Amino acid sequence: YTEVGLTHIDACTISVDETLRGTVLQESNEEEEMLPEALLEDFDFRFYGELVRHVWVNDNGVVTFGREAPRGVGDVVPGALDGVVPRPGIMAFWNELQTRSNGVCYALMGTAPNRSLLISWSNVCARGCAEVDDLNFTVTLDEGVDTISVTYGDMESSNGDEARGAFATVGLIGTPANDQVRCAPQDCDAQGLCGDGEPCGYTQVFSNTVQTTGLANLEFTPIMEW
Repeated sequence: YTEVGLTHIDACTISVDETLRGTVLQESNEEEEMLPEALLEDFDFRFYGELVRHVWVNDNGVVTFGREAPRGVGDVVPGALDGVVPRPGIMAFWNELQTRSNGVCYALMGTAPNRSLLISWSNVCARGCAEVDDLNFTVTLDEGVDTISVTYGDMESSNGDEARGAFATVGLIGTPANDQVRCAPQDCDAQGLCGDGEPCGYTQVFSNTVQTTGLANLEFTPIMEW
């Protein structure tokens, strides 16, 4: 992954055709919902080399892929990516979160074969859902080039450290649930490679660690596992 100077875009507020946008998980806690299949039927995006046709969004800041609903995402305590995690998927800000009326918005921008799918958590609150909580972040999937961007807007919480990642994990994992990851996070570099040069099967930016200077906007290009 690399830290990039991208501007945060909120899918809830951008202007696109109404047929290419929507909202899921309004006023949600510990739930997931699949984006409309028709939206992605010709969207040419691959995650770790696998063509994506089913995208699931969880209110806890996670995007997962697969025909079936991810199992027990809300029951898993956010933590390091070599443990029990929802996968394959993207942890934009994996934490115990709750959506408000904005829910999680999605929008498909651009023209094929160079479109981008944006998924935005807007005005989300952290554990306890204090009135001042205002967490905003977006995952962007870029068609054709298969890059993933994670960007952050306003990130405020009653516990300032929580908004800076004290209880969150950020990264992505391609390893199927029945496979083992190849090395521990401390041995997996920013390019997604273990010490022996083999793909880790995931990239962890941080887990339950305060980012003292704030959350950096990130871009990922996953290295294929096999």
